[in-house]
Amino acid sequence: MRRLAALAVLSSACSWFESAPPPPPPPAPLAVTVGDTLVVAAPGDYANLNPVVYESPIEGSVVAALNLPVVTDGFDCALQSSPGLATSWDWSPDGLILTMHLRTDILWADGTPVTASDVVFTYDLVRDPTVASPRRSFVARMAPGTPTALDAHTVEFQFTKAYDRSAQLAHASLTPVPKALFANADRGTLRGHPASLRPMGDGPFNVTAHAPGKGWTLEPNPTYVGADKPHLAKIDFRVMTNATERLDALKAGTVDWVDGLEIADADAVRAARPDVRIVARGFRANDYVAWNTRLPLFADTGVRRALALAVNVDALIGSLLTGADGTAYGKRMVGTISPELCSARADDLAPLPYDPEGATTLLNSLGWRDTNADGVLDKDGVKFAFTLRTNVGNPRRQAAAAAIQADLKKVGIEVTVQPLDGTSLFEALRKHDFEAALAGWNAALFVDPTSFWHSDTPDHPAESNFTGYANADVDRLIEQGVATADPAVAGPIWQDVQRRVYDDQPYLFLWWREDLVAVDGRFEHTTIDVLGSLGRLSEWDVPADKIKYKPTPPAPETPPAQP
Repeated sequence: MRRLAALAVLSSACSWFESAPPPPPPPAPLAVTVGDTLVVAAPGDYANLNPVVYESPIEGSVVAALNLPVVTDGFDCALQSSPGLATSWDWSPDGLILTMHLRTDILWADGTPVTASDVVFTYDLVRDPTVASPRRSFVARMAPGTPTALDAHTVEFQFTKAYDRSAQLAHASLTPVPKALFANADRGTLRGHPASLRPMGDGPFNVTAHAPGKGWTLEPNPTYVGADKPHLAKIDFRVMTNATERLDALKAGTVDWVDGLEIADADAVRAARPDVRIVARGFRANDYVAWNTRLPLFADTGVRRALALAVNVDALIGSLLTGADGTAYGKRMVGTISPELCSARADDLAPLPYDPEGATTLLNSLGWRDTNADGVLDKDGVKFAFTLRTNVGNPRRQAAAAAIQADLKKVGIEVTVQPLDGTSLFEALRKHDFEAALAGWNAALFVDPTSFWHSDTPDHPAESNFTGYANADVDRLIEQGVATADPAVAGPIWQDVQRRVYDDQPYLFLWWREDLVAVDGRFEHTTIDVLGSLGRLSEWDVPADKIKYKPTPPAPETPPAQP
C-alpha cells in the first residue's frame, strides 16, 4: 500500500541542497482486455474518507486508492521512498528546510489542478485544534505558518529543529485535500462534511456509490493522468461486521478479499479453497489494553503492573495466534514501535511473566484486599471493578477480552466487557470516555512515538495518548530522539523510551501479530505486505481468461419508429 511516510535518500554531495533520487522508469503496462471486479469484505462502514481526519485502517486503504501519494513507499527494515505527487524534495544543509516540488499535471477528479495551495491548506486544517485531526503531531515540529507555497507547485516546510529525515518526510507527505471544497467548511464538523463522506481525490479511483451501513463502490477516475491507470473495472466494498459472515462469504466465493483472518479461519480457508492465497504481512499490527490513568483506579503504576502479571498473554498467543501446524503468527509486545524497524526495536526487553500469585501479593501490598469475602478486592470501600470496552465484529479481541476477564477474576478483579462498534470505540478513546479499552494499532513505519507517549501539551499534541500517560524522562527522550537525524544514533534512544514506558505499564501490552489476508487466486500483481493489505490497487489485475465479473454491455439503441 502506498503510504504517507517515506525515507529520504541522503547524499554526501557538497551542494547547497540534498536531493531525492530521480524517479524510476514507469512499470510496463499489464495486458488486460476487460477489467474484473474486486469484492472486498469490509469489517465496517467508513466514517469519513477525508485524509485529515480518517482513523480506521480500512478508511486509510480507501484514501490511498483515491489519491496519488505524495511519496511512494517501499520497505526494507526502514522506509524507502520514491516520487509520487512530489517529483523531488530537497533539504537545506542544517535540515531545517524541506522543499517539495510537485507534479504540474495532476488533477482533482473535477478536472481542476492540484496545487501547492491545496497542500498548504491541508496543513492549516491539521494544525487547527477545532478539527481535532489524529495527525496533529505531524505539525508539532514545524515552524508557525509552515508550509508555504513558493509557487503553484513548490512547497516549503520549515522545522523548529532537525530530526530523523524519514519522519520529517513523512510529516511533510500528508495527502492533500482540495481547498476549494473545504475553504468555507465548519471545521468542528469536518468529519461529517459531504466532501468528507464522498471525497474528490486526485488518484486512480473515485467513490461512485455509497450505501451507508451496506457498502461502497470505487471505479476508475477518468481524470487521473498517472501512469498506473487501474486495471480493475470496479472495487465493491461490502460491509460485513460479523467475522463469521466474512469467512462464509470467502468460502462461498462471493467475496474476494478478507483481512484480519483468525488463525483457525485461515486453516479452514486453506482446506476449503486452495485457490485462495493467504498472505502474512509481517509484524505491524498490535493489540493492547489501554488503562485510563486519569482515573484513580489505574493511576498507580504498581496496580497496572499487577494487572499485567495477572494475564496469561503467552497462553492467549498459543490459542488465538497459532496455526494448526504450530506456526505462531504473534509474539509478545513491549512497545508501540514496530519490530520490523530493525534499528529501533528493543530486543533485550523481556515481557513480564504470567504470575497471578505475584499479582495478588502486589495488589495486597497496595491496599487491595477482599475485606468482605465476596470474591472481589476492595480498598477504602471501593471495589476493584471496571468496564473493558472493545469493538464488535472482531472475534480475536472478543475472545481475548473474555480470557482477560477470566484471568483477572482469579485475582479478585471484576471486569465487565462492553462491545462497541468501531467508530464509537475510537470516539470514546479520543474523548477519554473509558476505563479500559482493548484495541490495536497499525504501527507507522517511521519512528515518532510523540502521539502515543509524550505528555499531551499544546507544544506536543499527543492525540493518540488515550491513557493520559505522562513521564518527564520519556518526554525528554522522545524530544531527543526526534531531533536526532541519524537513525543509527537514534536507535538506542528509542529502545530506552520503550523500556521506560513498558516499566510504567500504561497499556497491558499484548502482542504483535501478523495480519493474515486472504485474496482470490485469480488476482495478479497484488501488493499485500507490511505496508498494507490493499496496496497499489491500480496495479491489481485478472487475466482475461479468469475474469469473473464481466461488465454488462450497453443495450443496443432501438431505431425510431417510421411514420
